[in-house]
Amino acid sequence: MKKRKNSRAKGCNFELQVAKLVQAWYGGTWKRTPMSGGWSKGKGDFDVAGDLVCDIPHRLHWEAKFHNKFYVEDLITGIRARGTTSILMWWEQATREAAKSYGDKPRNPLLVFKRNLGPVCIMMTEKFFDRLDKLGGGLGTLLPQLRHRIETGKHGNGPVVIMSADVFFGRMRPPKASH
Repeated sequence: MKKRKNSRAKGCNFELQVAKLVQAWYGGTWKRTPMSGGWSKGKGDFDVAGDLVCDIPHRLHWEAKFHNKFYVEDLITGIRARGTTSILMWWEQATREAAKSYGDKPRNPLLVFKRNLGPVCIMMTEKFFDRLDKLGGGLGTLLPQLRHRIETGKHGNGPVVIMSADVFFGRMRPPKASH
């Protein structure tokens, strides 16, 4: 019988997997934020946001979530299924933390999520997707994606794009550090 991983180890391993994908796509050296985001509260001298840190300037806020109990239907109903975690809650967290000022501009939130045996998906604002699309020649509308408008509260409201991480990292060009 296969030994079951605990949720903390599963989340840590997923963050490391996402860091490798982002590093190959964006450049620089990407690592898990120490203490799984514990430094990402904007305290002290650290310019750290989200689940990943990097050694080069960037305007990206990455949140990585690997949970077995969440439902994509939450996006449509706007209601969290009882006893589950919620994509809407994760998006609210990502957008709230990205909106904190790190220098002169807030960061662009990117939520990477997965459940057991499921594909890795990425959620981003429609505005950021369109900006990346222009960098890549304007073919993004031909890529498989889901566009949806989210209402979560103060942060995270507005249109988003959700797509497979394979498509995102394989076809989208990364922004320059000022984006």
